[in-house]
Parts: sequence; structure tokens; C-alpha cells
Amino acid sequence: MWLLTSAFCAFLRLGFEDPEEVVIRREQQNCAGDDSADPVALAQAAYAITGNRAIYVGFDWRALLHVQECGGACWFTVDKLQGDARSVIDMIAQAGGQGWFPNFPDAMPENVAYARQRGLKVGAWTVNDPADLRRLTDLDAICTDRPDLLAECL
Repeated sequence: MWLLTSAFCAFLRLGFEDPEEVVIRREQQNCAGDDSADPVALAQAAYAITGNRAIYVGFDWRALLHVQECGGACWFTVDKLQGDARSVIDMIAQAGGQGWFPNFPDAMPENVAYARQRGLKVGAWTVNDPADLRRLTDLDAICTDRPDLLAECL
């Protein structure tokens, strides 16, 4: 049996005072297979468990919009953009999202500045290279498989 808690992962917030400060994020992904659970139902279940103690990040905007209606903080993402992200950032801001969580190569200075002008927090996934980690330490959040390397960059 698939457990909802197995879908949770942690990511470190940059600028934390206490090394114990970790934010839980629930990633909503588009899964169109016949054996996939309904993303809105998963979002409801995740919100029932974590409520406002989590930041919900995902590709499935339907699920995120539902969580937003419940009062949850949502950071929206899309597949790799490779270039100007303003139209996507505009859609996120218009949808009421609190953040933009792009693939790390899309977190270019001009895209990050534009997102912040629109009032969004900015994170990036999945950053594992030390040079990329150093370049992105001014972001609000980083998802990494290498928290040890991230800690060295802070």
C-alpha cells in the first residue's frame, strides 16, 4: 500500500537561524497513468495532514489551486523553460501563488528579479552541483539531494 507520507520530502530554507529549521513541502506532480491517484484528492489528504505548516510545491496546478482555496501556501512550477519565464511568472502571480519553483537553470537573475517584482518567493529544484548551489544561495529555497554540499555553501 502506498503511504502518503512517502510522498513528502524536506528542503532547506536558506537563511535559517536554527539548523533544525526545515520546511516540509508536498510535491504535486502530474501523473496521468491509470494507476495514479487523483491529484486533487492527494492535495486534500496532504493538506489534512500538514495544513499551513507546509509549503505546497508542484506541477499540478489544479491541486495547488485547491490547496490555496483551503489557505495553504503554494509555489508553482512547470517543466524546464530555457529562457524568458515572464509569461509563466505572470500566470503564477495571477493565480495567487506565493512562489515560483523552477528547475534551477531557469532561475536566471532576470527571471528571479521579475518574479520578485511580481511579489513571488523563488526557489529552485534540484540543485546538486556546488557551483550552482553557490550561484543560487540568494533564493528563498533550494531543493537538493545534497544538503551536505548546500551547508558548505552557506
